[in-house]
Amino acid sequence: MRGALIAAVAFAANLAASALAFADAIDGEWCSKEGKNLEIHGPQIRTPAGIATTGRYTRHSFAYEPPDGDPEKGLVIVMRIFSDEDMQLARIRDGVAGTPEDWHRCNVTS
Repeated sequence: MRGALIAAVAFAANLAASALAFADAIDGEWCSKEGKNLEIHGPQIRTPAGIATTGRYTRHSFAYEPPDGDPEKGLVIVMRIFSDEDMQLARIRDGVAGTPEDWHRCNVTS
């Protein structure tokens, strides 16, 4: 599975390179339209299932393998930000990325 994580990091890096503008950092709390949320602090993440684990962090992308007890175990999850409020999350199974989902910062205040 380590090879899958390396491939996912490369995939996330390619996604990040295609963005026109970067936000400050991917750190923080993110929400999906379906009501899921996750939180990233450097290499630490609280997954949508509420489980703490670590992953591969860059300022503008994050990738991790869901741990035991997480319903997405067996996948690789990759994320990248487009702006201060917008992120895409994709699930990779057997090296194939699913359709990216749009996520946004939770409780954005200006």
